[in-house]
Amino acid sequence: MDWFARRTRSFARADLLRVIVDRMYAVQRTRGDIEGHR
Repeated sequence: MDWFARRTRSFARADLLRVIVDRMYAVQRTRGDIEGHR
């Protein structure tokens, strides 16, 4: 049970990291589009 909880926690942390990276990518892509249209 402890191993399962630890594994679930690591998976959740990886999901959070992936969400943050996706958001940073989206922000940079949007900023690049705005500067490209300018």
